[in-house]
Amino acid sequence: MSDYSPSADEDEEFEYLDGVSEEEDMEVAGGEEGEEGEDEDEDGFDILNFLDDQDDIPTAIAALGGMANDSVLENMRRRGLQHNTREQDGPRTRRTSRSVRFADEDLSAEEEPEDLEEEPHAYKVDKWSDEQAEQLGFAPPTSTKAQKRREQARVRKMAEGRVVRDRSGMPEVAKDLLGKGNTCFFRAEYDEAEKIFMNCIRIAPEFPDAYSSLSSLFAEKGDHTRAMNFLMVAAHLTKKESQIWKDAAVMSRSQGALRQAVYCLNQVIRREKNDLEWRYERGLILKDLNMERKALEDLMYYHDRCPDDPENIKTITRLLYSMDRLDDARNAIQSYIETYPETTDLTHINLLSELYMHPDIRDWNALLGLMEETREAGWADPQDLPTELESKEAIAYAHLGDVEKASAICQKLLEKPVDIFPDVFIYVATEFEALQMYDYAVPFLERLACEAHGSSMDVWRRYANACQQAEGGIQGAIEACTKVVQRVSRDNPDFIDAVIRLADLLLENGQIEEAKSSLAELESVDPYPGGVLTIPEHVYTTRSRVLKACECDDLYSMLFYEPVLKSLKLIFHSPDNVERKGRKKSGDGGDKVGNDLFVWESSQEKRRKKAKQQDGGVEEPSMFGADMEESDVNIPVLSNPLKDNQCFDVVVHLIKVLLKQGEIEKAHDICDLAVTVLSKKHPNKDRRDTVKMYLADCQCRMGDLSSALKHIKAPADHWPDSAEVWNIFTKITLGVGGVRQTSKYISNMRRRHPHSLALALLNGHVFLQSHQYAAALGEYFDAYRMGPWEPVVKMCIANLFVNYACVTKKDRDMALMHAFAWMQEYAKLRKNNVEFAYNAGRIAHQFSLLHLAVPLYKEALMHHDHANLPFDMEQLEIERNAFNNGHVSRISHYISKGSLNPKKSDLSRESAFNLALLLRESGAHELAKKCMKKYLVF
Repeated sequence: MSDYSPSADEDEEFEYLDGVSEEEDMEVAGGEEGEEGEDEDEDGFDILNFLDDQDDIPTAIAALGGMANDSVLENMRRRGLQHNTREQDGPRTRRTSRSVRFADEDLSAEEEPEDLEEEPHAYKVDKWSDEQAEQLGFAPPTSTKAQKRREQARVRKMAEGRVVRDRSGMPEVAKDLLGKGNTCFFRAEYDEAEKIFMNCIRIAPEFPDAYSSLSSLFAEKGDHTRAMNFLMVAAHLTKKESQIWKDAAVMSRSQGALRQAVYCLNQVIRREKNDLEWRYERGLILKDLNMERKALEDLMYYHDRCPDDPENIKTITRLLYSMDRLDDARNAIQSYIETYPETTDLTHINLLSELYMHPDIRDWNALLGLMEETREAGWADPQDLPTELESKEAIAYAHLGDVEKASAICQKLLEKPVDIFPDVFIYVATEFEALQMYDYAVPFLERLACEAHGSSMDVWRRYANACQQAEGGIQGAIEACTKVVQRVSRDNPDFIDAVIRLADLLLENGQIEEAKSSLAELESVDPYPGGVLTIPEHVYTTRSRVLKACECDDLYSMLFYEPVLKSLKLIFHSPDNVERKGRKKSGDGGDKVGNDLFVWESSQEKRRKKAKQQDGGVEEPSMFGADMEESDVNIPVLSNPLKDNQCFDVVVHLIKVLLKQGEIEKAHDICDLAVTVLSKKHPNKDRRDTVKMYLADCQCRMGDLSSALKHIKAPADHWPDSAEVWNIFTKITLGVGGVRQTSKYISNMRRRHPHSLALALLNGHVFLQSHQYAAALGEYFDAYRMGPWEPVVKMCIANLFVNYACVTKKDRDMALMHAFAWMQEYAKLRKNNVEFAYNAGRIAHQFSLLHLAVPLYKEALMHHDHANLPFDMEQLEIERNAFNNGHVSRISHYISKGSLNPKKSDLSRESAFNLALLLRESGAHELAKKCMKKYLVF
């Protein structure tokens, strides 16, 4: 801060001291008031006589040290003298009046006192023009000519529009407003006081008084943010006082504005460099701001001057510990304990013991020595150390191999209430687990899991794991989890994970039915209990794995649908997920959603929205842009559901479960959101195209075939060998009129992927529907060369010969022979006698080969109970690997690698109906009725 420099008005009223040394100047500024004597009148006249004998009256007054009392001042006033003290302002001092002056320069010579007329150093001034003279009692409160002249000058300035100011420079209008505002403030008329203070600021914005008053007003009203802001303005306008900066620092820290508090304390320390208290406070705030180096400088500065402060050394030790300066922290706290044992408490002992136990130090002998010193010095009861120190002593004995002493101390610790010392129990159990002493860890974990209020799933998991590692094995872990499930309330948010953990252990032990029965308890539990905001990654992946293994689809959709949907909504609304190109920045182009989210709108969307508003239309609420509903508050979100393949598999399996249950709209909502998010933010095309594939399946089932065909093309191009992709594509093409409607797309894809078996079959279907039998047969044989293990290829070849036999007469018999031969090959791979018998009988029936059709239909009816015999998947896999020539693309782990075989079904009704038709044609009506009565039952 710059030195004080008087203004022009002040130069007229004040004159700086001349001829006074610096020591005398400081003495005048810091002199104390003298004590009043027993006889005030006598002391007063002695001092006046002393002043009359001095040549330099101001220096004489300074020598007296400001000891003039009220009686002396009254006598000086009667004698026409005035004594004004000096004020210290910055590095320079000044006095309001340079010397003792005459009372009135307009007095005649006859009226002037004789004793002052001879003073060579007296100055004639108008004492009635000094406002302070009247305040101090040197002048009577009567109107004088000088006062009238000043009042006339003030009125004249006001008439001319000039600003009238007092000695401080503040306009009188602002000063009057400030007084009125303070009056309203004291009367609790806060609104009126606020208006008055704001008007005062408009008139005199460079003076801090109104800002300070507004700060007090808003603090009284509870608006601490505005109070802090106005106090900061007042502090900046106050140049040399430090108290207002202290108040601003305290208020800033209370409001959490720590950096601003540090700035205020910098101003305080700049003005009061030797103030240790506020330097210490700055060090604490810097520590909270993680500015460790600067905080340590302030704290060490305070420690060097106050080394016996017990709290400061604790803060320094913790700060050095956080900075990984372990040796310095240990030396600091150890030196303090040795130097000041009388102010040492158990917190110091605990800090030093934790340093001894640090993995980089591990001085167990020193730790045990510290415990003995604690007992001997009387810092704690020798027979009963605090629980925290006892736990550390037990761990030290365990590390040194003294199991008996460690066990004895652990028995004492287990008698403590776990709700009061949960941290001690967790700490001891963790140390025993690290030492692989699970038998000692189990009792502590058991009490934590079964008795501690609010014990977490992590404790239960560790308890089960410790039981499994101890003598009990996995059966002991199952028993431990069973205890936990029985003792935990169903309203507890961790009850679901406790049941999942039990089912996981049962699956690991091979008890699948028991695992399913344990999961049945979750059917009547609230899936979204309050208090859970985010489900960690390892928790929901474990849930997914266990529920998938137990095939609990209903529980899967109940536990995952709402969290997955909400998580995808939040990712969609997050500003990081929005493409910034062509959109405005935050604050200009977004509508706020929730607390921290913004919905971004392009200019085109804004114009469309504005046009609807002008037309009087009501815009339909969008799932993406709408606020979260109140019912969504208690629904937790998944942590990073699109992070990696393991997390993404949860979303994919949820879509499959919803499709399996017929919840098409729910599956569509999940897929639509996931595709939008993955298209904008995630460059992983595998995940994006996977969700597009399921979105196309949903749209196909909902009847939106054009959109489904649009979305299935990207996955088909990405995975040309995926059976699941082409099955969905086939469903879509059947809906739009067959493969002939997409023949151009299939032909282009066939040229791009010549080694795709599925595309070869589809292209053969295109040629077959166009009656181009030779081209279709070429495509089918190409598919047969790529996948001779696929039964559907041989079925397609047989079907081609059947169609060719229907349109030709020349080679009909040869075509039928080829058809039956390929059907036999199909039956060998398919290993489904019912399916083969029905298909072969249908071919014979179509060509009126009734002597073949009737026995084939009977065979299908005879074997319909065994129609679901599984085919040899192991042999198919061997054939796949044998014929794989390296041209087949690697399919992602979450895309099905299964065979192209359709699902096996019961064909007894179809076989019975066709057989009944044949029997009616032959006249065996009774047999036809009997057949229909037996098999055509719904």
